[in-house]
Amino acid sequence: MQHLQSAVFFWRSSFWRSRPARVLGTLSFLFCLSAPAPASAEETLQPAFPWAVDQDYTYSWVYERQKVGETRFRLTSLEKADQNPVPAARYRLTSEWIYEREGTARKSDLEAFLSPGWSLLRYRTSDRVNTLGNKSSFRKGEGWREEEKLVCRADNPKERKENEPFELPMQKDTPVLLANSVELMALFIAQAQLGEEAKEFSLAYPEFGKVYSVRFALAGEKSLEIPGRDPVPCRHYRFESKDKQYSGEVWVDKEGRLWRYRQDKLVVQLEPAKRKS
Repeated sequence: MQHLQSAVFFWRSSFWRSRPARVLGTLSFLFCLSAPAPASAEETLQPAFPWAVDQDYTYSWVYERQKVGETRFRLTSLEKADQNPVPAARYRLTSEWIYEREGTARKSDLEAFLSPGWSLLRYRTSDRVNTLGNKSSFRKGEGWREEEKLVCRADNPKERKENEPFELPMQKDTPVLLANSVELMALFIAQAQLGEEAKEFSLAYPEFGKVYSVRFALAGEKSLEIPGRDPVPCRHYRFESKDKQYSGEVWVDKEGRLWRYRQDKLVVQLEPAKRKS
């Protein structure tokens, strides 16, 4: 088994092909983001929450100084929606992830339903991989919370059968993250309230059937140079799981906005928000 460095950007499809083999590959990455002002109290339950509803965000992925993909995501409110498929949910998150490198093209879509406190209640994913020689694969996945567990299922439409769901035991307040989903990591960081003292969190990754114990520790402070905007003062944190399999670095501003996440050679940067004409 390859060494597990980052559960954020493992391929979702690797888990669905063979669940016991938790890791297909790892990527290290860095991302910066330029975001609008925090949402108002009417838009969220937290006036200082750094992600606004009805706002599009885009991250660019760069590996060894070459752009290899991007993530686009958007939050919408379900408070006044005509139909809400998850009655307990207050927000809907939609995202698209595209990645191309060394003859492999990947495209993933995510739809997630979030509680008033931004916890993931239910999600659906679809993942398509195309390689040289026109070989392709497609997977669908879904998961939902039930008391102190997450119930997950993955299916391959070509096989014309449904796989049996599996359960991941966890506490009710455990954050759920998904492979390659920068947006879920950003939502988690916004609520983590990182400060000068080190903090430890339980983070659930259903693709790997595991809840990681991850420690975040302050490494310093730095103003990040972001193209297209003024330097951004941030605190720099290093994190590592208790089993030493999951580690990386994040840069977070005073509002809890995640500006940079770095591991090895992959750089994922959220582009400056486009100004309305």
